[in-house]
Amino acid sequence: MEKFHLRVRQYLLEQYGREAPPDLIADDRFVKTLLLAALAPDVPALRRLTGTRLAALNHGSVRSRTVPPGDKVAERMQSLQGKFHSELLAEGRSDPMSSLHLSDLDVEPLLDAVAGEDRVGTRRV
Repeated sequence: MEKFHLRVRQYLLEQYGREAPPDLIADDRFVKTLLLAALAPDVPALRRLTGTRLAALNHGSVRSRTVPPGDKVAERMQSLQGKFHSELLAEGRSDPMSSLHLSDLDVEPLLDAVAGEDRVGTRRV
């Protein structure tokens, strides 16, 4: 999982440049949202992540006066899918649902690392 994010991050840095333009930050947020959905598939808010839902979950990441944010996100996900076709999957035509297929994912170390964070106050935040 971490390796996938590093590869995507490197690709985005090459595509947008070394500075942190808003498009790079937005695309990185979309990928992180997909990673969360892959780690927690039973969370209702992270199911069926279409371009519209990704835009809503990352409100303000995409700004456009003429194109709906969901369409813009779907376009960006299609671009990433072209590069990471074995991991990033899309289903549908009008508002494609994006998901990650991460094989060889060992979540136990991740869960062990955050075990102390599972508190009522943290969940509220």
